[in-house]
Amino acid sequence: MLKQSRVAVEVSSTSGAKTPPGPPWRIPLVGETLSFLRDPHRFYLTRIARYGEIFSTSLFGDKCIIVTTPEASKWLLQSAQKFFKPAYPESANSLIDPTRSFGSEQLHNYVRRIVGSSLYPESLQFHVPAIEALACSVLDSWTKQKSINVYSEMAKYTFEVAMKILCGMEPGKQMDALFQNMQDFEKAFLTLNINLPFTTYRRGLKARDSMFKAVEEMIQQRRKKKRDWSGREQQQRLDMLDSMICVETKDEKFANAVTDIHVRGIIMTILFAGHETSAAQLVWAIKNLHDNPELLHGVKEEHEAIRRKREPGSPLTWSQVMKEMPLTLRVINETMRTSYVGLFLPREALDDLEYDGYYFPKGWKVYASPSMVHLNPKLYTEPYKFDPTRFQDGGPKPNTFIPFGNGQRLCLGGELAKVEMLVLIHHLVTTYSWKIKEDHGGIRWWPVPIPKGGLVIQVEREVERGLEKETRQGQTGELGSGEFQH
Repeated sequence: MLKQSRVAVEVSSTSGAKTPPGPPWRIPLVGETLSFLRDPHRFYLTRIARYGEIFSTSLFGDKCIIVTTPEASKWLLQSAQKFFKPAYPESANSLIDPTRSFGSEQLHNYVRRIVGSSLYPESLQFHVPAIEALACSVLDSWTKQKSINVYSEMAKYTFEVAMKILCGMEPGKQMDALFQNMQDFEKAFLTLNINLPFTTYRRGLKARDSMFKAVEEMIQQRRKKKRDWSGREQQQRLDMLDSMICVETKDEKFANAVTDIHVRGIIMTILFAGHETSAAQLVWAIKNLHDNPELLHGVKEEHEAIRRKREPGSPLTWSQVMKEMPLTLRVINETMRTSYVGLFLPREALDDLEYDGYYFPKGWKVYASPSMVHLNPKLYTEPYKFDPTRFQDGGPKPNTFIPFGNGQRLCLGGELAKVEMLVLIHHLVTTYSWKIKEDHGGIRWWPVPIPKGGLVIQVEREVERGLEKETRQGQTGELGSGEFQH
């Protein structure tokens, strides 16, 4: 429970409360942006040690307050959410569709429910076969490669899954072109918004506009087709684009409020927010399994048990994904806790506020940092140790594990992220063994944190290894200890 003194209250700048402590000297406009971009985790640690768990700074040309405790994060993202609005840095805001605003909280909440209906379990269960087919397609291509850059492969996989769920798109030339556009768009997200030829920002704008055009063409094609939206099962099987178009036909109150411009903005925002982070989490999960052989053995046993029960060629079922992979889910949760991916969730104060004795001025940016909550030694013993048992017996305490945020703006794609990771890991561990070929050490922080170099691995099909072992067994009468066996 939050203490009464920590409840958000509107205050005047003369109330006596002061802004949180922070560096006394800042470079105009740049502020501490360069230090933050160089190593955001070290940036947080050094300033927490110096100023405390709530501190002020200047990032991306804005005055900011950073909150790193579970209590303050809950206050910002949930308890006091009506006093804040989402607010990315200016370069990001100008790249994400500037016309995406719905103008009213009521309409925003309504559209959020419609969008969420495509991502809830009732709908996702119908997409498991498609997600599985995409996972198998990616993994099958690995047999022809001497080395695999895991991040590149996972980014493509999660993008294809997202486009399938959002727009019903199948892999092909159009998908490849959109994927390249998305990569250019993401590279420009935290750059200076200098709209000159040959700049990363200009390439990002061109990539965004190309994606807008493609999405607009898909919208027009859907409008020309007559679809059967009657019946609960038909509605659950719709992709998100169909669901968004349905908004206009299902509620007269919002009949003309959700435009094609809104729809394209929603598609772009979800693509940006979802596929890159899921790809990064998969990279870290694969590395974590490699670095923990006993854990990998347990995960393989879990999935081999599922594989033995499946009819040859039959797809995974929703029940198998959600109920028969508990160890793998703990691995995924611990990966999300330790992977640094939730570096900051940005908000902007809509009024002068006071929290925990500190003054939060109107117009200032306020960042919550899930990664700093997840790696807080006060909350987790040996926080940097990878230990999935933390998620047994009820798991972490409330508000101390927030990989998808908190409050009304909780990430809608959280369930999809888990499903696509579980499905891919199932086929990875039952198909391949792998070893890291290139370990560059360190982290590449942006646009999402991943191991430097993207994690380059070599793979070997388990079936091939099994045949080799059977041959050796016939020759020697025994198998080597600890080897995989079909």
